[in-house]
Amino acid sequence: MSMKRFTVFASFLLLAASLSVAETPVERYGQLAVNGNRLVSVKTGQPVQLRGMSFYWSMASAARDYYNADVVNWLADDWKANVVRAAMGVEDKFGTPAEKAMGYLVGDQSGDKSNKDRVFDVAEAAIAKGIYVIIDWHSHLAYERTDGAKQFFEEMAAKYKNTPNVIYEIFNEPKQDPNGAKSPAFWENTVKPYSQTIVDAIRAIDPNNVIIIGTPTWSQDVDVAAANPVTGDNLVYALHFYSATHKAALRTKATTAMNNSNNKGAIFVSEFGVCDASGNGTIDLTESTTWLDFLDANKVSWVNWSICKLNEAASALKPTASIAGNWTADQLTTSGTYIRNKLIAAHQREEEAWATATLVTDLVIPNTPKTTESAAIAPVAAVSNNFSVGPVPASRSADAVKFFWQGKPIIGGSLFIYDALGNSVKNISINDASSGNLSKRAIGSWDLTDAKGRRVTAGSYLVKGKVTTQSGNAANISSIVVVGN
Repeated sequence: MSMKRFTVFASFLLLAASLSVAETPVERYGQLAVNGNRLVSVKTGQPVQLRGMSFYWSMASAARDYYNADVVNWLADDWKANVVRAAMGVEDKFGTPAEKAMGYLVGDQSGDKSNKDRVFDVAEAAIAKGIYVIIDWHSHLAYERTDGAKQFFEEMAAKYKNTPNVIYEIFNEPKQDPNGAKSPAFWENTVKPYSQTIVDAIRAIDPNNVIIIGTPTWSQDVDVAAANPVTGDNLVYALHFYSATHKAALRTKATTAMNNSNNKGAIFVSEFGVCDASGNGTIDLTESTTWLDFLDANKVSWVNWSICKLNEAASALKPTASIAGNWTADQLTTSGTYIRNKLIAAHQREEEAWATATLVTDLVIPNTPKTTESAAIAPVAAVSNNFSVGPVPASRSADAVKFFWQGKPIIGGSLFIYDALGNSVKNISINDASSGNLSKRAIGSWDLTDAKGRRVTAGSYLVKGKVTTQSGNAANISSIVVVGN
């Protein structure tokens, strides 16, 4: 084999190997942004739905010790969360008398360390794990201490401005106006000016990372905020619900916000519970499922409340749950079990969808002169965006991998499968019976055997071919199949 051909195939091997290694969420989606009413990946341009868990108030004795890397890793690995939320307690408005003296602005003590250091522990662990993290100013009265919030978020922006994992939540839940003003006036005169100040302070340092903005009435009036938005880019509005209390009427408000004519109605459920609004009492899993189906249908990200062993319905953990993760089924509450199952199921759906998406859209096998020896190593054509295979990686014991096409109907074509050394493995004919259906559909499959009917070995395989569309145009297609043991 010539050195040139060896180099080309070495590049192919490296590419194929990289595709067989599981990506982290941040590797997959990268920097997030807001486009209209959707959270999107700058890397792919497609909507992104984050799902995960919120930690409880950082100074609470029933929760603060869970602010550590072991728990973050367990949530990512076992629960399949792709985002966590560090809820830094700010004021003296929560908890026992001792805990009220521990908020960030009233003593800043959370057990044996500061609240801010606990936030850093979670944030740094999430970054190392490759998931997203929300740094939450967990306050009901943030507008009363604007200077403190501004200083805090300037520090966070300076530290994380080049870190795509980080999302800033600048106001957890604005309460109803203590002076009795209705929501539009409270937003216009109080919450929005505070939010604009903090957004401007962050944007002076960090122009990119997404900012979540709390909305009036404990982050329920997203329609009011979307109708009169804060100025700035990559902003989303917080929607909070507790399923036994907040039902169809609040989903209507969410829909109104998302459909707002100013196209600034992106929302983010940065907190919800499966129980009533007190965080305790009745659990309503039927309504919770209705909510999650609604959020899935609209690609709205969500974070559940909360990682805590407090004896209340919204807590995910029982008192026996270790502060190092590794929780067993009997250490999870009804809420914890339900949310873990939902996270795992959502992760599985996304992996299946991702596996059948084109994996080589932005990757090019080095261009070499087309000869008899190197016919398999032509560059991946742009038209491959229409062609994909799945599942990837495939188990060697799988029945087959399928080939998918998205675009105008094709009247036929052929695929040529090569191993990593450029040897021909098998030729496959494909066909399309879509009759004008332009959605992604299966057009053929490979049973993981070679031309002699033998099962192929584990490894990476290059798929190349040509299809002819109904209009008579020919298109080159390319992709990669990774076969496991």
